[in-house]
Amino acid sequence: MDTSHAEPENQPAASVQGRYDPAFLSVAEVFTSNFEPFENEFGADPGDLGAALCVIADGQVVLNMWGGWKDRAKTRPWTRDTLVNAYSLGKAVTAVTILSLVNRGLLDLDWRLSKVWPQFVGGGKESITLRQALSHQAGLPGIRRTMAPEELFDFATMAAALAESEPWWTPGTAHGYHVNTLGHLAGEPVRRVTQTSLGQQVRELLSNPLEADLWIGLPRSLHDRVAEVDFVDNAPKEHRPHQGDGEWEPMRYAAYFNPPGLSGIGTVNTPQWREAEVPSTNLHTNAESVAKMFNALLQPATGPLRLTESLVTEAGTTHAEGHDLILDRNSRFGLGMMLPTAERPMGISEASFGHFGNGGSLGFVDTNAKVAFGYVINRPGDRWQTPRTRRILDALKQCF
Repeated sequence: MDTSHAEPENQPAASVQGRYDPAFLSVAEVFTSNFEPFENEFGADPGDLGAALCVIADGQVVLNMWGGWKDRAKTRPWTRDTLVNAYSLGKAVTAVTILSLVNRGLLDLDWRLSKVWPQFVGGGKESITLRQALSHQAGLPGIRRTMAPEELFDFATMAAALAESEPWWTPGTAHGYHVNTLGHLAGEPVRRVTQTSLGQQVRELLSNPLEADLWIGLPRSLHDRVAEVDFVDNAPKEHRPHQGDGEWEPMRYAAYFNPPGLSGIGTVNTPQWREAEVPSTNLHTNAESVAKMFNALLQPATGPLRLTESLVTEAGTTHAEGHDLILDRNSRFGLGMMLPTAERPMGISEASFGHFGNGGSLGFVDTNAKVAFGYVINRPGDRWQTPRTRRILDALKQCF
């Protein structure tokens, strides 16, 4: 494929850069138009502040573009190596890291967490397996005791608090999006068996072999590459305080706000947040790196991640679906991966899995279409899926 076609000369103020194969012109045009405000079925969308998009098809990079601004003041242009907090894309990175350890025999999906984490007992927790933790069935989407704000930044403290908590439902009998705790539940076993942090394992097993920027725990020396998240005026409605009288409202509040700042609100642009390991929520990356990781899942046996095809299949197989006790809507999960639904389509075909990040970021692999995709933004939308993401997906589908 010809990947040498440059961006057209008539560029918007956002100064979009990069290259694309002519067959993907329509996707490039939509990506560029996303930087301008537009009307949609939900009302007015302000458009992207800064963003990057990468598409790999049949092993070839057919589109790699970026543009806009790293800051709300629009003084720092987004560049190819710009990093941004991609929120829940960290769950997919966590899952691929764990599958790599499973492939090496250091972990097993059907081990009980208590096998390597003796403190993880009580209230039925001793029956929870790694598979259940990765598929949001563990019943621990939030910590029960009131946490101090500073405890957010200490991985071991957060994991210990989960080990002390009673599950909110009988593990394995229901599912609810472990929006901020999945990374601690699945990451503590990693810490126990490797004697290093999950972030270190991400670097060793994913970032280094892929030559990719996938950071859970970002070194201070790289902070100048990070885009500011425009979160204040664009907080998703899912982040509304859950303080009603409903049966599940205390659980939902804990999932998003205990400790304060857990969802990145008020913390996402701070050095402490960037340097901490909050694996479900504070991945720092770019679109090219996300696409690289998912593309590696298309060549598991011969690629740099040394994964078996059966493990990749497991990741994209439905493990939990139906009513989600946290989201209060239907959801569908594999192992650390979101799976497409009618409300939230993901890839070209149903053989897609990956993860959305807060307000519109997305990474996925489509094993039928042989496509890997990464899209990251620093202005989250105010809907469960932003129209900007949907417009790019609609254009991409027309290319196949």
